[in-house]
Amino acid sequence: MIVLLFAAGASRIVLAATGDSPDAPGAEAAPTAAAAPAAGETPLRLRLERALGEGHAPHAPGMPSFGTAQRISGEFEETIVLDGNAEVRRGGIVLRGDRIVYTLATDRLQANGNAHFYDGGIGFSGPSLDMKVEPRIGTMPDATYLYTSRDARGTASLVEFMGPDRIRLDNAIFSTCGPGDDSWWIQANRLDLDQLEEEAAARGAKLYFEGLPILASPWFDFPLGDHRRSGFLTPGFVLVNSHTGPEADIPYYFDIAPNRDMTLTTRVLPDRGVILADEIRFLDPRDRGVITLDAMPNDRTTGGSRGFARIVADYAGTNGFGANINFNRVSDDNFLVDFSRTISDASLVVLPQTETLSYSRSYWTSSLTMARYQTLYSLLTAGEGAPYNKVPELSVTGQRYDWHGTDLYTLFDVTRFEYPTATPGTQNGTRIVANPSLSYPIQAPGYYVIPKVQWNYAAYELDPTLNPQGSRPVRSLPIASVDSGLVFEREASFFGSPTRQTIEPRLLYTRIPYRDQSQLPNFDGGIPTPSLAQIFTENVYSGWDRIGEANDVTLAVVGRVLDPSSGSERLRAAVGERFYFGPQLVTFPGGVARTGKASDLLFEVSGNLSQRWLFDAAVDYSSHTIDQVVRGNLGVRWQPSLGKDLSLSYRYDSTLVDPTLAINEVAFAGQWPLVKHLYGVWDFDYSVLDRGWVQQLFGVEYKADCWIVRVVAQRYATAAQTTTTAFFVQLELNGLTGIGQDPLDQLRRNIPGYRPITPPARLVGPYEDYE
Repeated sequence: MIVLLFAAGASRIVLAATGDSPDAPGAEAAPTAAAAPAAGETPLRLRLERALGEGHAPHAPGMPSFGTAQRISGEFEETIVLDGNAEVRRGGIVLRGDRIVYTLATDRLQANGNAHFYDGGIGFSGPSLDMKVEPRIGTMPDATYLYTSRDARGTASLVEFMGPDRIRLDNAIFSTCGPGDDSWWIQANRLDLDQLEEEAAARGAKLYFEGLPILASPWFDFPLGDHRRSGFLTPGFVLVNSHTGPEADIPYYFDIAPNRDMTLTTRVLPDRGVILADEIRFLDPRDRGVITLDAMPNDRTTGGSRGFARIVADYAGTNGFGANINFNRVSDDNFLVDFSRTISDASLVVLPQTETLSYSRSYWTSSLTMARYQTLYSLLTAGEGAPYNKVPELSVTGQRYDWHGTDLYTLFDVTRFEYPTATPGTQNGTRIVANPSLSYPIQAPGYYVIPKVQWNYAAYELDPTLNPQGSRPVRSLPIASVDSGLVFEREASFFGSPTRQTIEPRLLYTRIPYRDQSQLPNFDGGIPTPSLAQIFTENVYSGWDRIGEANDVTLAVVGRVLDPSSGSERLRAAVGERFYFGPQLVTFPGGVARTGKASDLLFEVSGNLSQRWLFDAAVDYSSHTIDQVVRGNLGVRWQPSLGKDLSLSYRYDSTLVDPTLAINEVAFAGQWPLVKHLYGVWDFDYSVLDRGWVQQLFGVEYKADCWIVRVVAQRYATAAQTTTTAFFVQLELNGLTGIGQDPLDQLRRNIPGYRPITPPARLVGPYEDYE
């Protein structure tokens, strides 16, 4: 074997014999003159390139070439001929052949017999190769190729190398399936590969799956990497939808900037019309958001135009300034019921429309909010009403912690409330609230005591015609509380592993004097859902329209099992209750005062017993009124490995104002392999009270070596007391695209722990471009 180092236009050529005997047939000894450089010259040496081109451009002009062959001959500084397992390397490229002829003056290389060319992670093989090495211009007929960094392969009748990182293939085949697997491929009259832009452009393209053409296009662009680019995305389709009929989506993606893009989708509904859906996304160092606009010029079912708009954006300016927008609006009450694809969107009955400006400094924060709501009245259930608009709300809060051992906090809020419609029992008005507080935390290892005093002041300006006894009522009262707790800790063992166990009793005493508030309106007050966090608040009501009198004690005990190495909770159990030393005197209009001397008894428990088992439960037990569980939930989840997940949950709530809305539901969801390569996915939610299904979702996913197919059927009930049925089919081709309507969003929302079976994108390492 002979090794050769040469460069175009070089004045020196060095040959070194390795492995072959000098007397072997065809072997030629290196000239002695070349082995002994003139005095003062630095001899050329072959150096081991451990950095593999790092630190310099692999395609830098003038880089030396390394050649090896069984025999090397030629004319000095003109033509070099390499015979027998010939190979030439320059930078990151490799050229091989049975015979290679290299012309130094023109930098032209001709390889014949088992020609091979490798550059930038893609290798071509064919009977011959003709190339100018430095500019990467040349041809290779009847070639096969392997794009190793993208796990792709294919063939071409002619490969044209059009410069660094640009290649054209005539009569090309492209596939990410392994050798011998022809599950799918793209056949194109011409295929242009741009490795720098990581983009492939096919002309006269057909997509074949299992030998059948399923998609054809005069042009077809697809990515070779993760870079975004403008162009048509793969069309999607919904075979069955009980509200819209069959549907086809044609999306076009606009890559506006690295931090901005837009997707314009034409949703074609043959039974109803066309929806133009536009989604704009932006992400900057100080602002981010999503703008969604859906427009249907003519719905043939309703005979009118319909639409939906959503703007969600945040801005974090300099010097503490900030802004937020959450705007939602539909043309009619049933738009989301008819056209949304998730039960969460289809069940919306109140759409917020809020804009907020904020300003913050070290010790205080202020905000100005305009909050309106679009209420879908026809979807409201009995007992429900629209929320008040806040036009506007000005809020200022201040806090100073550990000021001479005390914590100071104050709130000042001014809100103008307007009801969206003229409804009996409602009125407009303005409310001013001030609530300063002072606490003195006493903390030490193992215990804490936090005494706290507050003063609550609220003043209203109401309509005099609706309030003849006084249109400017005022409430002013003090609030005092003492929060305290102990922490007992010990080392323990949990299922055979060392743990740290704690017992943490906590006690809160609250004292609030009674004030008559029957003349005050109720703009945004309510009774919060009982929980262990809620019962440790001084006021039993939410909002500022009612401050309940209090002379009560809240007691809870929390036990934890902690992992001593990470501090994470492996088990948490808590029980708590609030005890009253007097009757309830403050209620909302139409409300019923409590009769018992204690709140409901609350239980909560959650744990991660192992890497496989998780559970959580919460129970609200009323022992003083009806002596039964009035609210509760229970969830158990088992995940032995990725792709295997089962969850069972139960929800119960009998405390809702409208008894017809009581909840008594069981849900069973999971993802599980059925047979080899076939996975089942499901979520069944059943209402025991209604004796009917709230939601049914079932599907299968089949994972082959280079493609995945998903078939999912979904049926769910909405707030409009109607049901929606949809049927999704998606074919996902590894490394290329997905065809059909993507059901992954529904699967992630409804199946706890769902993991897509799509192989993760392979990370390209620093040496992927080297053979």
